[in-house]
Amino acid sequence: MSLVASTLGVGRSTVYDRLTGTTRTRGPYSKAEDADLLPRIRQIAAQRPT
Repeated sequence: MSLVASTLGVGRSTVYDRLTGTTRTRGPYSKAEDADLLPRIRQIAAQRPT
C-alpha cells in the first residue's frame, strides 16, 4: 500500500479509502452568508480570460 501511495503521490489513507469505497464526495459549496458576495465574485471571474 505504501509503495502504491508514494507512486501516485497521495497519502496511504487516500489509497485505502479508494480501495474500500469509503470516500465521500463533496457537495456544492453553499453558505447563506455568502449569497450576496458570490455573484460579485463570479462577475469578476467571468471578466478574466483564464
